[in-house]
Amino acid sequence: AEQALGCAGREGRELFAIYTRRRYNRDIIQPGRRKLQRVGGEAMREERRARRVLILDGQGGGMGAQLVRLLGDRLPAGCELLCAGTNVLATSAMLKAGAAQGATGENAVIHNAGRADLILGPIGVILANGILGEVSPAMAAAVSGSEAVKVLIPSSTCGVHVAGTEDCRLDEYLRRAVEIALRELEK
Repeated sequence: AEQALGCAGREGRELFAIYTRRRYNRDIIQPGRRKLQRVGGEAMREERRARRVLILDGQGGGMGAQLVRLLGDRLPAGCELLCAGTNVLATSAMLKAGAAQGATGENAVIHNAGRADLILGPIGVILANGILGEVSPAMAAAVSGSEAVKVLIPSSTCGVHVAGTEDCRLDEYLRRAVEIALRELEK
């Protein structure tokens, strides 16, 4: 286990303890907190880390950029706003709008989806070949399988219609998504 995590000795055992507790005892981990069990029976130590809010987008990044602008100034203290785009244009638009950090491509989406506490984006990010084919099946699986809370914005361009949603302008959907995200971060 220590070798698989790339650490040896005590540090490796501590990382393995974090990994196993996250994997098998999910109910003890609260978003924004990391609990660590020391091998040897010592009490658990709690550490605070920044909650990661991830905004995903593709195409020109317009929806993601608007989400960054709407959410950026309203984030509670201790939150980090990250973005990941399916292409350079989308990532660049979100970074220009004010995201703290950004990355591009399939691996960036997969990696950051697994680390995020909250994910926002168009509904196409959970669909294989969504957003006109920009979302690979691996990306869709990583986002939909992430333990993060997901706030998805309906979009008719993805070819998916969600029953129970009313027809609204994109601005209204984005405003509602930001309100839902802020409520989730208050918990």
